[in-house]
Amino acid sequence: MTSENNTTSNIYSMQLHFDVRQISTALCFNLLKADGSAAIQKSGLAAGGYSLSRGDGINILISASFNKDAVPGIHIEGLTLVSLPAWYIEHCPVSVLDEVYLSPYDQNFATRRVDQWQPTAPPAGVLSFADDSTGQLYFKPGSSTVQIGDIAGGADLPILAKSGLWQIMGFLSVVVTTKEGVTHRVYTFDPDVMVGPGGLPPLPMLPTKG
Repeated sequence: MTSENNTTSNIYSMQLHFDVRQISTALCFNLLKADGSAAIQKSGLAAGGYSLSRGDGINILISASFNKDAVPGIHIEGLTLVSLPAWYIEHCPVSVLDEVYLSPYDQNFATRRVDQWQPTAPPAGVLSFADDSTGQLYFKPGSSTVQIGDIAGGADLPILAKSGLWQIMGFLSVVVTTKEGVTHRVYTFDPDVMVGPGGLPPLPMLPTKG
């Protein structure tokens, strides 16, 4: 599959993990390339975040760890993604953006909800958090939530924006049932995502000393 600029499009795996025993709200977040390596940028404008291109796609996988001696019932209620476009940074005025997209995957909506989830077998390359005493369950979006289109066809989140920079805040709602009762939990994550050049104009050349 190729994008509109004839470059190869990539399908990434967004893996979200929580442990039903944890008391924190933080999800373990990983965005992985097809070969299983981390997609995080270590340098450049998107350092510490993730750099994607129009035509790429993201598939979502949730995993949950638990004590094998007390297997809980786990129900994924829904995942809500909220995108904050970075129009506020000094060298990125709105006028230099090709198109204003409120999220990397939608021009008009800053939020995306995935409400239907189904258990799934662990695919190849998935990160495992299990050990001898820990079990792990996996969930993927139900078929009705999958985006089908000519860009990143079949991906849960097709990247449609040409350029931009966003902070993505995710909120995962989960119901856990154990012998002690029912617990409602919310887990969160907040990566930065840049698409294309991020809407940035060319950086000015610094004067050289003569």
